Amino acid sequence: MQSRPVHGYADLVQAIRDRIDELRVTYGTVDDVSGLACGHTEKICNKRKSLADVSLPAILGALGLRLEISVDAEQFEVVRGRLTPSNHRRRTHWRRRQGTLFS
Repeated sequence: MQSRPVHGYADLVQAIRDRIDELRVTYGTVDDVSGLACGHTEKICNKRKSLADVSLPAILGALGLRLEISVDAEQFEVVRGRLTPSNHRRRTHWRRRQGTLFS
């Protein structure tokens, strides 16, 4: 499998499906290798379950895949003007007073 851009969740799941097809393995084999429950990979690939913080690295590792983040220069130019310090949200800092939270 050659590197390719993934632009969203659907692309990510499709890349996983394509890798499983390329390796000619079953979903059950991926479950066994990744340590996930039987049927987990199939549910993800058939959109009945979502990838989570445990299943994502497990499935990627079992298939010999990795995620890489890169800058999309064209997209960055589209949003660059909106990314100014004045548009950043301030984090609300919480502190406890007499058992109640105040910002």
